[in-house]
Amino acid sequence: MDKDLKDKLEKIETDLKDLRNFTAQDVSPESQKKLRERIEGFKKRAETFKEKASAGKTAVEQYAKDHPWKAIGISMALGAVLSGVISLTRKK
Repeated sequence: MDKDLKDKLEKIETDLKDLRNFTAQDVSPESQKKLRERIEGFKKRAETFKEKASAGKTAVEQYAKDHPWKAIGISMALGAVLSGVISLTRKK
């Protein structure tokens, strides 16, 4: 997984924990419980995302190794499409 993305997800998790700790004195126990549950839910979704992203990266790398010319063609096609979209949006 991209280290930058992993660092950002960890930073978000840390910020959420800091928010929970900061607001702990100002909110009811029920709200604290909901916030803890949401933070845990975020951590689980972030972990699932990391696993899927890593699996996707591995699959793309393997496909590119197995079919290098197709990978080059797909990359060129995507580049052409993105170039067209960018040039269209700049004309407006």
